[in-house]
Amino acid sequence: MHQLKKQISSLADVLKSSINLLVVDDYPSMRSAIVELFSSPLFNICTASSAEEARICIAQKKIWHSWVLDISLEEKYSGINLLAEYPQYPFAVILSGLRSMRVASRAMELGAFKVYDKDPQLLPVLHSDVCKLAALSFILNGAGTKYLPLFSLLSQGTIDSADTWASNACITVRQLERICSIHSHLTPRFIIPLYYTLNLLLQIDKSHEISDVTIISDDKLSGYKNYIDFVFRNITTIIAS
Repeated sequence: MHQLKKQISSLADVLKSSINLLVVDDYPSMRSAIVELFSSPLFNICTASSAEEARICIAQKKIWHSWVLDISLEEKYSGINLLAEYPQYPFAVILSGLRSMRVASRAMELGAFKVYDKDPQLLPVLHSDVCKLAALSFILNGAGTKYLPLFSLLSQGTIDSADTWASNACITVRQLERICSIHSHLTPRFIIPLYYTLNLLLQIDKSHEISDVTIISDDKLSGYKNYIDFVFRNITTIIAS
């Protein structure tokens, strides 16, 4: 376990600030809570209290791995408008205090990955889902694709090989490899361990310990061992442009 944690720490240093996360909410307390929630050193977080500030943040980065958007920012503007304005950034989640199915449906139509009520009890779920989403987005270089459901299968946590992945997607391994080659310089052999490793690294805090909001036992952590070891040994290939 000591060696595993040493590898986690080393990878966290190599991948520090690699995940660009935009947090947009006009309530300072909510912004602070979300920023504190995503405490992994892999996150590079930009915060905004308005649509205008959000646009400034957006212009600063070519790649955004995830957005967390408040549905109601200003009297005539919202997270919905930002989604519509920037469709090239598909890895967004919406925070809504409106409890409106109409708003949720509209957000999903515009490409939002998920919609959450503004409930403090849901913060651990938000944290888990955004970590999964950001890991997926990193693999896809922040770009949308019609094959997003295929890549999203990784978030189920049951994909352990190209054969399993292809079988779950009802395609051949050759088809899977072709699709991956279109969207990444990595093959499924690299993508699978990278996804799981990133998902774990995004759930650690700045001291490289498992975040308090994350429930991962030592037994579950040991299940990541082979993935982390593979990524650790192949990190140069994995992060190559």
